[in-house]
Amino acid sequence: MATRAKVTLTYNDLKNSAITQILALCKNISGSSDIPECMRKGYVKQFKHWTGGTNFILSDSTAVYDVTEQTVRTTFDNFLVACGINTKSTQIPTTRGLINFWNNVSSFCTAYIRLAAGGFPENDPPKRFIFDNSVSIPSAIPTTLNKEEETITADDINNLFMYVKRASADASKIKAMVYNMQSFCSCSSSSSSSSCSSSVFIGYMKLGD
Repeated sequence: MATRAKVTLTYNDLKNSAITQILALCKNISGSSDIPECMRKGYVKQFKHWTGGTNFILSDSTAVYDVTEQTVRTTFDNFLVACGINTKSTQIPTTRGLINFWNNVSSFCTAYIRLAAGGFPENDPPKRFIFDNSVSIPSAIPTTLNKEEETITADDINNLFMYVKRASADASKIKAMVYNMQSFCSCSSSSSSSSCSSSVFIGYMKLGD
């Protein structure tokens, strides 16, 4: 217990640190939202030519919506309850508990935080990290790994790593934008116009430089 006695941070301190970083990272939090129009519901990009043109309309189901800070906090709290961590708010974590906590946070972020990218402008589409609460809550790390002990074995590390790896593989990390294409044509000689529409996926993603 000598190592633990030197630690002053409690689980509540760790929780506050984690949620502060999550809120700062996600750009679709109400009140401080920074989501470009090309990711918003109702966005339309029009290209015209002499015979008509084409509208690219963002599908409502793939648009980015704002979430409240309280929603993020409540979702995080519910996850920590499932992990058995919320009952330890005033407790100082052991080495094992500390590793377990951050692995659970990693699993939470992998499930709920996604990278969204708009389709326009095509040469440099905007990208934002967003909080997506439409997903199912990820499983907590098995309680067998949630013991409050200073000693942690190689098997513990391997099991924790395999859990996080599995959680990461099961989660979708990219939110793709889908735009419906609507073509229109016109005939100036008769002052009439007609239109036709179709749906296409033109999700555009550029990661890195």
